[in-house]
Amino acid sequence: MLIRMRRLILIALLAPIAFPFAASAQETIAPSVIISEVAWAGSALSLTDEWLELTNLTDASIDISGWTIDGAAASSGTLTLPEGSIIEPYSAYLIANYAKGNEKSALAVDPDFVTTSLSLSNSTLLLSVRDDSGLAVDRAGDGGGPFAGSAETFLPMTRVSAEDGALASSWSTPEQATPGEPSVVITETMVELTPQEVVAPEPIEVTTETETIEEVETVEIVEMTETTVSPEPAEESLPSETPQEPETMFFPVGTLIINELVSDPVEGQTEWVEIVNPYNNVIPLAGWSVRDASGKTTPLPDQLLGWKQFVLVENPAGKLNNDGDTVELIDPTGQVIDMLEYGVGDIPAAKDPLSLARTTDGTWLTTTTPTPREANRFPEPEPVAEQTQEETTTTAAPQQDTEPSEPTVEAAQSAQATVVPVVTPAQPVSTTLTLRLSELYPKTTGNDVTEEFIELINDGLNPVDLQGWSIEDASGKRFRSTSTNIAPGSFVTLPRSLTSIALNNTGDTVRLVAPDGSIVDEQSYDTSKRGEAFARIDGTWTWTTTPTPDEPNHLSIDDNDEPERVGPAHSSQESAASSRRTSTRRTSNVVRDVTIAQARSLPDDTRVRVSGTVVALPGQLGKQIFYLADEQSGIQIYRHDAAFPELSEGDSVTLTGTVSTIRGERRIKLGNNDAVTVHGAGSATITDTAILSIDETMSGRLVRVQAMVA
Repeated sequence: MLIRMRRLILIALLAPIAFPFAASAQETIAPSVIISEVAWAGSALSLTDEWLELTNLTDASIDISGWTIDGAAASSGTLTLPEGSIIEPYSAYLIANYAKGNEKSALAVDPDFVTTSLSLSNSTLLLSVRDDSGLAVDRAGDGGGPFAGSAETFLPMTRVSAEDGALASSWSTPEQATPGEPSVVITETMVELTPQEVVAPEPIEVTTETETIEEVETVEIVEMTETTVSPEPAEESLPSETPQEPETMFFPVGTLIINELVSDPVEGQTEWVEIVNPYNNVIPLAGWSVRDASGKTTPLPDQLLGWKQFVLVENPAGKLNNDGDTVELIDPTGQVIDMLEYGVGDIPAAKDPLSLARTTDGTWLTTTTPTPREANRFPEPEPVAEQTQEETTTTAAPQQDTEPSEPTVEAAQSAQATVVPVVTPAQPVSTTLTLRLSELYPKTTGNDVTEEFIELINDGLNPVDLQGWSIEDASGKRFRSTSTNIAPGSFVTLPRSLTSIALNNTGDTVRLVAPDGSIVDEQSYDTSKRGEAFARIDGTWTWTTTPTPDEPNHLSIDDNDEPERVGPAHSSQESAASSRRTSTRRTSNVVRDVTIAQARSLPDDTRVRVSGTVVALPGQLGKQIFYLADEQSGIQIYRHDAAFPELSEGDSVTLTGTVSTIRGERRIKLGNNDAVTVHGAGSATITDTAILSIDETMSGRLVRVQAMVA
């Protein structure tokens, strides 16, 4: 009897991390769409001739309309794919800055999507593709420099593996770019496993064909060795030597993320934290845990978590505080993979019956619809009836009985609250810039509730109407003023009893916000002493022991005499040292209004406020920096989290920060409470100069040179 048998050996490989164990085919989730080619370097025709390619790895068409790519737009923004975007089976989808035939384009094929919004970083590349539900599909880069490609030959970064695009091993530099053609070879790969790597044998599917009528089934145990897969029954057992310890698994930050939590449950229910896997991979949860601010940990269940799958941690150890807490997601090595701190800053604490949930853009909101083990949902706000011009006019009429009797203090908005925009005429720029913060009194000698105040000054030549103007602190708590006029050169004092804004004794930030929402003035301070006010005196902010509400600010006699004061119980050297320490503490928060050239000449750690024009955008020379210049000088502006407002070349801005130096280059470093105020669009100042005239004094400026290319 002649029997022919075909043996099909199925071995599953988990991506993006090569785990030292085997998994069944049912536990493997294959990627569908991947980033396959990234032309971050531009071309010989233009450095902005960038393009990006996606590849469909399946045998079915995929509609990618409304999908987004984080990090693919200017300032590491998000690019949205248009309606009607389809990737055919095993085909590529090309996104480019310029169309084929454009004078700046080197493309020989027509892109599927042409947009000048495309901007790929040369130094901090991190792209994330998300489907129309907001869940991550694939990524490229790890936030550092590109893994492959060349700025000299303009070759792209090309995908060579469907494993995690955040791994350098998934990319290489090709001999030739292939825009519009799938760059990943889709093949069935045979993976060899050594005896030490075999944890448990996987099922082996054996199909049979026979030329006889007699039905034959054969099942064989196949031994896997380093070089061969034997079709014969195993005669020998595995080596008896001590098995090697499994390799330590490395999980990149964000491999799994915290997605939703309930810290103040409805009576009779429990607290819980929800974890989701946002990527095309399968993650073993053995050894993972969540940890609260007290350091207590709760293990995750020992299971596998696939793409878009959720796992719930119920009743975490230590209990989640209702008013605020920290939740960390810890991998088996102890590394923090994701973290959420709620109840502070912009992330609220969710009160019964709300949950705190992550939105598709990564922000956190409370929702009335908790969704354990499901995608998050946020109720649509109720429609707000629009006022007609006649209604607006009637409402604005000066009728005494229609004036509001309640204090005009804005309570914190919940995620479900309907925000009705207040439409008020914008103040002219010349008037807006004359209204300033003048004095802050955080730690009083009596009752802070009744004695704290924020003082404003109108240092212009015209009265300013405060209708629609706001004051807010670092937490976002805001007070909106009613109609009050400030005469030229006059002050207005806003007590805490009116604003309900409590100035923190350990440091805070106060912002003056115009009716159009722009920040006109901003001031931060560190720890305050009892009885001292932080005041603007002769254009400089300093501490004074003489608070002066509704009056011009000044230093007290003690403040002026203190550096020279010598106490009878101390030597002159001791008194001098004490005076220097006092002086340092008092001037550490001073913000100096200076030109860019003056800022460049000041020592490091000096707080400054400068104005200028944006000449290089974030992402052009680095994600965390942009360049600001005026007619005399220029300087680098740096922020560690790249949280800049939307900027355009030529924008006129004012900012506050700290002078520092990095690798010999002067810069202004922005802290968490420092803001960049955009006054309006303009044009960047370009200086014509000769190449030989360029020196360090022109650092940070936009120049134009004429020369002959040799």
